[in-house]
Amino acid sequence: MKGIAGDGSKDAPLSRNGGFRIVLAAAILMTAGNKLYELILPLMMYELTHSSVAMATMRTAELLPNLFFAVLIGVLVDRSNKKAWTIGMIAIQGLLLLVLVWLYRTGTVFLPAYYGIGFLLMTFGYGYFNVQGSLTKLAVPDSQLGQANARLSAVETTVGLAGPALSAVLLLLPDLSGGLLATAVLYLLCLLPISWLRLSEGAGRSSGAGFKAELLESWRFFREHKPLRTFTLFILFANCSMTVAGTAMIYFAKDELRLSSFLLALILSLTGAGGLAGSYAAPRLRRLLGTGKCYGIVMLLFMASYLLFGSSQGPIWFGIAAFLYGMAAALSNVTVYTYRLEQTPAALMGRVLGITGTFFRLGMPAAMLLSGFVMEHAGSRIIFWGCLAWNLILFLSWSTTSLWKAGPQHLVPGPVAVD
Repeated sequence: MKGIAGDGSKDAPLSRNGGFRIVLAAAILMTAGNKLYELILPLMMYELTHSSVAMATMRTAELLPNLFFAVLIGVLVDRSNKKAWTIGMIAIQGLLLLVLVWLYRTGTVFLPAYYGIGFLLMTFGYGYFNVQGSLTKLAVPDSQLGQANARLSAVETTVGLAGPALSAVLLLLPDLSGGLLATAVLYLLCLLPISWLRLSEGAGRSSGAGFKAELLESWRFFREHKPLRTFTLFILFANCSMTVAGTAMIYFAKDELRLSSFLLALILSLTGAGGLAGSYAAPRLRRLLGTGKCYGIVMLLFMASYLLFGSSQGPIWFGIAAFLYGMAAALSNVTVYTYRLEQTPAALMGRVLGITGTFFRLGMPAAMLLSGFVMEHAGSRIIFWGCLAWNLILFLSWSTTSLWKAGPQHLVPGPVAVD
């Protein structure tokens, strides 16, 4: 395996792996920006429209690129110069955020412009996310992928803890665009560590056999890998409720609990604290229980959070629910992402991430649009009760799969051979 700007040998600890340190540094800056962006933009739409439908429409616009372009992006990533690709994805996102700031500060209330920029931001954001997976696979030996992904998730979550608190300060500024401006600055700063990458192309490059042939090669791999296919199907359904609940919690806090933006931002810090706990627990749980039962715990944690959200009458129970939601989301991310990296050859990484990423988000746009109308007419609580019932059905179904029944000894079966 070829390293990236550092020692990627099997015996070298991650702390000495120069390529992984660069990926980690970029992730820190991108995560800090993302946390600001994720909180500020929905609140900006709420301030402009006071409508749950507008908030849900913005979220839907952000989800569509993954549905339409994930596979195409995967093929392009496998073919690309990954350093140049990464720089381009980050720089374009920074420029788009500056345009968004300009629109807001000039008093423009043309919602399609905001939706369009949200769509483009997520398109280029997924382009960065996909190539980060390829870089991690190349930089880190397979035996350390679980540790590397847990460390990425933990560091990102630690940085994320400061995101809501910093957002709370930014919310005290004359307008909300200060958070987006700070995000743009962080994105552009991220170009510095990426410029230090020394990437050896080869193991992570596709064969160049043609778009259709490369797409069919990755699809055949996915189709023949039954455990990965089963996992992907369940995540497709679980992500619908996770995304809907994540948006509903902001509307619920503002519209029904009447929390101030400052208090909401502080309480949402508990989501980051839960994420940190989930990130550190993930490697040990996977070693002790195996991937299947670890993901079962994810579903149980989500159900507990939805129960508390639906029962919440004030900030205390809302905060506990946010903690459990963050823990479940982080544990899910580490478990799912590590499993995909372990099972996929480096040369197919971008395309398989694209295929699975498309399936992961297949139901999310429709679920988001529907939830917006439900919240508008029936309130937010019914969303959480619906998510609870949905995840109970998923958990009972998951407990019948071969992944659930497999023990820790089947944790890493290894990549399926590629013709």
